[in-house]
Amino acid sequence: MKQTSTNKRTYASKKEAVVDIDQVNYSEVNRRKLLCKLHAFEAWKLFGYRSFRAMAKERLKMGDSSAYREVEAGRVEKYLGIDMGSTPESVLRPLYKLPAMKGCKVYDKAVEDNNVEVPTAKMLRIAAEKLGYLVAKAKKKNADDPEGILSKLDKITDLGYLKVISQTAHNQFLVTKRAKAQ
Repeated sequence: MKQTSTNKRTYASKKEAVVDIDQVNYSEVNRRKLLCKLHAFEAWKLFGYRSFRAMAKERLKMGDSSAYREVEAGRVEKYLGIDMGSTPESVLRPLYKLPAMKGCKVYDKAVEDNNVEVPTAKMLRIAAEKLGYLVAKAKKKNADDPEGILSKLDKITDLGYLKVISQTAHNQFLVTKRAKAQ
């Protein structure tokens, strides 16, 4: 590893990056830590890729967003001071968009409120809402469809009782009764 003149860390050689890529591909140990290193050191440039996403997709055989989610989880684990890769990525998602200080407060509150060592994603969301960092997602009721008829319509049509004839705009539809069997 070497420092460049702009204080950006990079790999000393392509060979060093290949070793890390092979470890990501063939070992679960330190996988998240290595992905974070590959991202931070901009390894994709060594191999001629346009982006980390392109390298992750082709060289690491990872989905479009899974590599980025792992990198975000690593960033969160780093500021929380917990072992990198010790917590499932999905658990840490509620903390991705929070600044480090707020994320630490949310994590501590979730641990304290639930008396657990490692909180779940739901516990983190609830703690963030209590601290006022996240707004709870409320189910929207459509003013034109207060009873939720549109959402129920699909279920009804699957049963064959009603048939949708036309839906000209978002909430405008025409329903007719199905012709009775002879």
